[in-house]
Amino acid sequence: MKRYPSHQSPLFKVTSPAELAKRLDIELFELEDLANRSDNYKRFKVGHQKKRSIQEPKDRLSEPT
Repeated sequence: MKRYPSHQSPLFKVTSPAELAKRLDIELFELEDLANRSDNYKRFKVGHQKKRSIQEPKDRLSEPT
């Protein structure tokens, strides 16, 4: 993962969903669909004695842009 100061991030000062979609190189309807879905994460528990809930992004959320 590339690291740089936050003010140099391509997402710095994004002011609208349309601008975010453009910077992520997806259509606005795709961004809205992702935001409205309730199944974007795989949920599971780990641990033997004290179970801890884990959420892992599904493939579409974890794809690099």
